[in-house]
Amino acid sequence: MDNKKQPIIKLLRFCLLKTDSQHAKFQFRLENFQSLENHVISQIFLFAGHRWKLQLSKKNGLIGMFLRWYGPEGDRYKQFPIDEEEEENCSCTVNIIVAIVNIFNQQKSIKEGKRHENDIFEKVKQGIGYGSMVMEKDLLDNVGYVVDDSLYLHIELRLVKTLFHSQFELPFDDQINLIGGYDFHNAHWAFTFYPEGDEEIDRLLDQEREDQIQYSSLYLQRIDDKGVESQRHNVRFRIIVPGRKEVSLDKHFCAEESNWYGTCKFMTTEELREMESLNLSLIFEHVVPYFYFALNQQFINEETFLKIHFLRLFPHERGMFLEFRLLKDPDNASVTKCRLVLVNYNAKKGSKNKPIKRGRKIQVCWFVEILCPRDVEESIGVECNSKRMVQDYIVDRCGEEIDYEFPIPFEKLFEEDSRFVDEEGNISVRISVYCCNIVSEDSRRVVSLDETFNFYEELRRSLTPPPCQVIEKYIEPPPEPLVIEDQQQQNRFDPTDTEDDLEKDLMIKSLSEHLNSSYDYIQKLERHPVKAKSIRQTQSLASLIQFSRPSDEEIKHLALMAKKLEDILYGLPVGVEKVLHSGPLAQGTLVATNICLDFVLYLEEYRKYQGSLPLFMQLIIEAIKQHASKSPSDLRLNRWDKDYRLPFISNVYHASDNCVIFRCGDVNVSLLISQGFRGFRNATSIYKKAGRVKNTGLYQYIVMMSYLQVKFVALQPFRCKELICVVKSWSDGVLWRTSECRPGSYLLTLLVIHAFQIVEQKAIAKTPSFDLEVLRYFEDCVTNQNILIEWNLNYNSTHYPYPVVNNEPFVRDPTIPYHNVAKSGLKDWSQLRKEVRAWVESLKF
Repeated sequence: MDNKKQPIIKLLRFCLLKTDSQHAKFQFRLENFQSLENHVISQIFLFAGHRWKLQLSKKNGLIGMFLRWYGPEGDRYKQFPIDEEEEENCSCTVNIIVAIVNIFNQQKSIKEGKRHENDIFEKVKQGIGYGSMVMEKDLLDNVGYVVDDSLYLHIELRLVKTLFHSQFELPFDDQINLIGGYDFHNAHWAFTFYPEGDEEIDRLLDQEREDQIQYSSLYLQRIDDKGVESQRHNVRFRIIVPGRKEVSLDKHFCAEESNWYGTCKFMTTEELREMESLNLSLIFEHVVPYFYFALNQQFINEETFLKIHFLRLFPHERGMFLEFRLLKDPDNASVTKCRLVLVNYNAKKGSKNKPIKRGRKIQVCWFVEILCPRDVEESIGVECNSKRMVQDYIVDRCGEEIDYEFPIPFEKLFEEDSRFVDEEGNISVRISVYCCNIVSEDSRRVVSLDETFNFYEELRRSLTPPPCQVIEKYIEPPPEPLVIEDQQQQNRFDPTDTEDDLEKDLMIKSLSEHLNSSYDYIQKLERHPVKAKSIRQTQSLASLIQFSRPSDEEIKHLALMAKKLEDILYGLPVGVEKVLHSGPLAQGTLVATNICLDFVLYLEEYRKYQGSLPLFMQLIIEAIKQHASKSPSDLRLNRWDKDYRLPFISNVYHASDNCVIFRCGDVNVSLLISQGFRGFRNATSIYKKAGRVKNTGLYQYIVMMSYLQVKFVALQPFRCKELICVVKSWSDGVLWRTSECRPGSYLLTLLVIHAFQIVEQKAIAKTPSFDLEVLRYFEDCVTNQNILIEWNLNYNSTHYPYPVVNNEPFVRDPTIPYHNVAKSGLKDWSQLRKEVRAWVESLKF
């Protein structure tokens, strides 16, 4: 008897990319790889309203990967095979990237496919892929591919469109015809066709004209399935008669009265009479299923729940639902709790909490938001203020409860002046269940996927290192002239200095910087690296967190100075649209090593002053000096007095036409002038203009969107901002070779936020090693030459393609899609990678 174990492909995890319900990455594991003889196929998994299988094949020693399509998700497609007519009537277009992953060196992973190359599945069970990706011998001979007789596979999938095609004989016998029938996204879709036109619509359009041209009317209708009446669909679709007519619509299909969308002027009746048959093509370009509920405080209690129809992952389990509850948290009055629970209504009482299947779990990608009826952008989601944060709900048994938190007190939701209460006193909740699948438990705890290629880092660390490690020697580049930037190396002035003394000090300072840039001085600095590193090694991470931030007294003093400067700028005799605190004080990431203030002045008539900005800047400085002390020796600074005067203004430097830098006492202040954003309809119009300019012209739009940058950082958790301060404080203490080697503050901030969000998903947030794990992942991001980080908080990145160059980091600005912060925030990454690696290795709890 042959006891040889058969190869099997298991789905481990998946995630949505860019919060797009039609773009995702899936992670599989092929077990018993060396038992593979011909091919092995995975179980069906669901994505974007379709059913799929992953196939791995071996032929003549070559390993290949294929994706097979098993039709749209719906009742008629749950049994296979389906008849030939239905096979021919449906097709889908996708972008596919497949990869065989190297656990220990992800840069050696074998990838095939392109993100913008369309593949068309025209028949059910059709497979598309690559038959000769790699030789089997190469996988076995090289470390990192086959681990414990398992091969890790990765597939990125983006659905472009789904097409249904039907042909109908003409003429129709009836005046109202229900034609076609398509199952998609757990709903039945059909056309309602009026060959002679909709009489009611015709009367509304023109009641007097008798000789008007008669049009036929065509509407796409969604027929609700029983038990899922509360489900809605946001659909972008097209109706096409090849060579004759095309209609494009983007609509929400919801209640009965909003389940018909189309056109009352489809084709003229004369055109129809000339045709023997009607060829109709229905193209679904984008579909987002969701549930919408209105809640009243009087009816919310522990027993109140919303019944969400569970996407039909189990064809035979009709009673599988998700229950959503909105609760008051008795332990934390500052938040509102929501609870998600998987329930099987058909199960017997004794088996309500029965495990789904041994070694299996259910993963659901979903998000929930409390809508703001006054302004949709003010809607909030769980865990953070971003309604676009997609959550993962992973359970291994029915009845398992998982709680989430809205960052708002329960009582505030239903206050009379609450922005979330509508005219009827209800709050609206929208829940989207994007994708769900059965996944396998992994004893090695493979990390959850994200939008970079660092999927397998936790797995790599958990496994035993390979026996033959290759250690790359860091080759340090030749020394370059040392440039010490003004903002970081300003000398403090004595209060008794006169203006002549200050000018002399500036001359001495500039001569000193020139001497410091000499080659001999660099060699002197590099002879003593051990002393600086030994100091870092004696400090724990806890002490760095404690001493990286300034004292409360310093922050209060700085806030008072900022308020005074803001009042002065608002009082300028020009049309000031807004004065923005754009620096670390507003973001909550101020560090003790760099006390500074940053402002952006938005002007309503920016173009009026654009030609004379240097002169306008000089007038602003003179206005500020009128409210400042006349001499550095003036110490009459009663901070709480109404006539509080700013400290002495010095070191005024015009960095560019729209930027001026100066010192207010011992605080560095920068002021940028920008065009106001009231002239634009929305952020999308700003993005369109930004996409037409070159790199140099993009800067003005980056400045214009500074208010979103501040909001993005300020809304991060306090613990995350503490680590941002630690990293920025460390960066200020490093002797960077040149200004091109010094990382920008915004770049470091985004890298830490990304690392924090990834590590936070590992359920170790309350452990002592959490902060250190974040910095380790931060190190991985810095040292990864192909790092790819994107957020979809203010735009959909698929609408703004950006060229990604191999071996170049890519960190897309979450506020403007054309800004690669990894490129603008740092020119030379070599020293940063070396310094970060040494620093993180020296840290302890």
